[in-house]
Amino acid sequence: MLGHDWQDEYDALRRGLPFHPHTLGEYLTLFAGRTGIPVFAVAFGQSAPAVWTAITGALGLATPVARGAHAHAEPADLPPLDGEVVWADDERLAVRTADGLYTFHHGPTGMAAMFHHLFGPNTDGAEPAWQRWLGDMIA
Repeated sequence: MLGHDWQDEYDALRRGLPFHPHTLGEYLTLFAGRTGIPVFAVAFGQSAPAVWTAITGALGLATPVARGAHAHAEPADLPPLDGEVVWADDERLAVRTADGLYTFHHGPTGMAAMFHHLFGPNTDGAEPAWQRWLGDMIA
């Protein structure tokens, strides 16, 4: 249900819509037939620009983020993330690796969210570890 700022919410949904078919295309092209483990995390920082700077910096990415750029991170208690940026806009980016699709989002209020689809081994404990990484990174 839309709130009092329904126009802003609608605009956000409209801007984000092309991202979701792209994610489905990545899955069907590269991970079809594999069962993914969903990972979700959310945290709140001081501002949208500060959160975006933290996310891109933690992934070793220059801004503006460009498709085809190499992303790298070494979160504690997780395998290193080494992959290619396959989606980038002002609010979100997606990094594809051999064993996953990692998406990072930020909102106008300083909110950060991650929606990952992990297809590799050793996914036990991934969600709490990514939650710690995100919270520590933008704190």
